[in-house]
Amino acid sequence: MPEEKRTDIQTWISDLEYSILGIPKPDIVFFLDMPPNNARKLIALKEPRSYTDKAEDLHEASGDHLQKALTVFRHLANKNSWRRIECTEDDGVVRTPGVVHDAIMASLRQSFEV
Repeated sequence: MPEEKRTDIQTWISDLEYSILGIPKPDIVFFLDMPPNNARKLIALKEPRSYTDKAEDLHEASGDHLQKALTVFRHLANKNSWRRIECTEDDGVVRTPGVVHDAIMASLRQSFEV
């Protein structure tokens, strides 16, 4: 989708959620950044799910879709000052949940420093 149209949709969604429906705006948004190749490896480890008999659902099965989604979410993270948490090391190894947790907590601590 062209960037201009994407921006129009994002503006419409934001207006709907925060102005019309009155959903409170979040103080902080964490974006857990996971490259699609790593995400697909983790998806393969999931237990069977009730909504599909396949190892990957429709979206998970499309590497192209996952890459496009990552691109859009990285753009949103930059545009909206979301806290981007890298879920992989520089060498591509997936970080443990504990390491990701520590990164989130470090980011939160920075918010409360005086």
